[in-house]
Amino acid sequence: QYNKDPNGDIYNIRRLNRENGEIETVASGQGGAARPQISPDGKLLAFVKRVRLKSVLFLQDLETGEEWPVYDDLSHDQQETWAVFGVYPNFAWTPDSKNLIFYAKGKIRTLDIFTHDVSEIPFEVTSHQNITEALHFDQKVFQNEFDVKMIRQLTTSPDGKKVAFNAAGYI
Repeated sequence: QYNKDPNGDIYNIRRLNRENGEIETVASGQGGAARPQISPDGKLLAFVKRVRLKSVLFLQDLETGEEWPVYDDLSHDQQETWAVFGVYPNFAWTPDSKNLIFYAKGKIRTLDIFTHDVSEIPFEVTSHQNITEALHFDQKVFQNEFDVKMIRQLTTSPDGKKVAFNAAGYI
């Protein structure tokens, strides 16, 4: 069972120096830090952090290490779950490093990182999906007789001519 406290320090963002092999923690601490995205100009790092019950989009100045929140109405992140597809949906910078494009609560949004103005990017999808009947196989749940495939607690008689064992709850 995976049930971690997302208000702690579950996820961290680290940087590997490929020249000397050293690993440095770039963003961490209370609420963790996940889904890092470096701006195209290399000056800012965007990431998701948990602040109490909210998932919040943060920026970090990579030169000074200063961090600040820029959007606090994200969909709930998955820090306390298995997060097999990631902690939060991916997002991206615009090529000029002035806006972030991200998903939040069923909408795609754009954020101006200087004014913090957020607007929705409208989109519409027309999709046709064929749903077929699932494949089913009959399964016998109970039979009066069956071949035992596993035995337990095998014991040989003192003369070595007989054995006793447990199978399906019987000796």
